[in-house]
Amino acid sequence: MEQFKSYLITSKLTDEKKAGFYLSWVTRFFEFCNKNPEDSAVQQEIEPFLKYLSRNREDWQVKQASDAIQLYQYYKERKKTENIKENLELNARWIKSVSFPN
Repeated sequence: MEQFKSYLITSKLTDEKKAGFYLSWVTRFFEFCNKNPEDSAVQQEIEPFLKYLSRNREDWQVKQASDAIQLYQYYKERKKTENIKENLELNARWIKSVSFPN
């Protein structure tokens, strides 16, 4: 989760103080769903959480929680894509370095 916090700050998506709240919302969401942060989440899981929050939170807090969850989902997908790209590049370098018999 600290990498996500760093991503939020270095990407200038939020400042350090708000980044802590974003982490808190994401953590609460996954606890609410009984899931790990590494697990994927679908909109059908996000909606009940936001509805639950809206009972005792202000609108801006619910919006912030929604934004945090969406950003976290984007961050995870982006990270997966980067890992795939890195693996493809490593495979390409390996293939170039290996001599195949004819």
